[in-house]
Amino acid sequence: MQGRRMLIFSFLYFFLAHCSDKGEAIVEPRLATYKFTTYTVDTFRFKITLNDEVLTDSLLSPIGSQKLIVKFIDSSRKLKIFNAKNNQLIIDSTIILKIGQSTISLVQFTSEQRPFIPTSPNEPPPSAGNVKVRFQYVQPSNQSIPFFDSIRCIIRVSSSTLPLDSIILKKYEVSRFYQVNLGSTIRMILYNPATGAQIDNTTNNLNLTGFSDFNTAIVYGQSPSGSQYNFSLQRIY
Repeated sequence: MQGRRMLIFSFLYFFLAHCSDKGEAIVEPRLATYKFTTYTVDTFRFKITLNDEVLTDSLLSPIGSQKLIVKFIDSSRKLKIFNAKNNQLIIDSTIILKIGQSTISLVQFTSEQRPFIPTSPNEPPPSAGNVKVRFQYVQPSNQSIPFFDSIRCIIRVSSSTLPLDSIILKKYEVSRFYQVNLGSTIRMILYNPATGAQIDNTTNNLNLTGFSDFNTAIVYGQSPSGSQYNFSLQRIY
């Protein structure tokens, strides 16, 4: 019995001494995937750095997307985003890296506006299985399409025969948030409130699959079609 105790003691002594010789345990780096998306009115090429290390210098806009994988031990990093054309600093922020996939969006709603990263709204989170989405009326991507002072939006959800709401949005105005089931499809018909004329020739859809808890969709003209116009819903973040 005494010999067995001595054997166990010797083993523990050897193990602890061995660990002491090696110093602290090696910490394996963790992996984070960051999806950077853009929605801008002007055209940009962005450069993104973390702690001054270039992740990419080819993130394009008006609408673009890149997935970047980051290895990290220290989760706090300095995020900088530049206009790669003239090296102008646009974003200078500290972020906490997270395991898994995260999305960071660069948004610009009006020409010559400084692109920015939208923040979480001061709004109660949606209930389980739901998302919240709001709408903004922005400048058409095609200059031949008139930018109406306001538009009337008849909003429907695919699972309902009754309209979710009927709202009027002025230029660049943002609607309230609507809570709907994740995976639903938003359908919208647009009218000129001054004349009552329909200004889109299709019923536009926005599928909410894969949305985050909060999201914003833009409403904007895409391409003229005779005397009517095509408007589109575009998820931006």
